[in-house]
Amino acid sequence: MATMELLKVICPACGQQVEAVPRDGRVKGYCAIAKQYVDFLIETKLERKSYRQDPEYRAKMSAAIKQLWQDPEYRAKRSAARRNKGAGANPS
Repeated sequence: MATMELLKVICPACGQQVEAVPRDGRVKGYCAIAKQYVDFLIETKLERKSYRQDPEYRAKMSAAIKQLWQDPEYRAKRSAARRNKGAGANPS
């Protein structure tokens, strides 16, 4: 019995990273997210279609948000806003 090789590829229909079994250098199958059949050549480099999937972007945004929450003024302002939002939502 032949072994099947699983590759991680980016689906051109939905832009998600998926695992696929290649045959003759191509991937064929049904994309449940995009609800359509796909047939494409396997590329050696994964190209991310969304900036949110880029690890460098995610690390940069995570560091910026962490730095923002370390500021005591920002933290107090956001915490007060959350407390006030909860108090005015249910006037029982």
